[in-house]
Amino acid sequence: MPQPRPSAPRPRAAHAAPLLLPALLGLCGCFGPARDAFPPVCPTAAVLPGAGDLTLYRPGGGHDLTDVQIGGSVLGASGSCVDGDTPRTVDATLSLNMRFQRGPAAPTRQANIPYFVAVARGEDILAKQVRTVRVDFPPNVDAVTVSTNKLLLTLPVGPDRSAAGYQVWVGFQRAAPG
Repeated sequence: MPQPRPSAPRPRAAHAAPLLLPALLGLCGCFGPARDAFPPVCPTAAVLPGAGDLTLYRPGGGHDLTDVQIGGSVLGASGSCVDGDTPRTVDATLSLNMRFQRGPAAPTRQANIPYFVAVARGEDILAKQVRTVRVDFPPNVDAVTVSTNKLLLTLPVGPDRSAAGYQVWVGFQRAAPG
């Protein structure tokens, strides 16, 4: 049976290393976590009920299938958050994914479709932007998926208000009744 070998004595520095390691790691972090060590919490983004589908009909026509110019659906929103450039802000970047179908009454293969992005806290709408997404249908293609340009939202935060307390609502912008 083999005999256990006595271990060689460790140098003094080896005894101190386990004690110094946490201190050295703390110094590397510059006295706390880095500004971007953990991304901040993002607000919830969702399609406003009733605003996620769109059907545009030819002006002056009926409302059957032959009168459809374009149909669309908001598939969802994606984004990310980082600490803002100023203290007590979070910058949220948002992009929407949409699906469009070209109808038989479409006069061209392009369309500019208005959509909105609104920031709310509870029942209060704090801000709203109406933007436009350009939709291009290549020849012999009548359905396309489009992602919007990224939109930057700067949200105020603080000890009693996180970005998670906001709701971002998206959808198609309807024309005001005229």
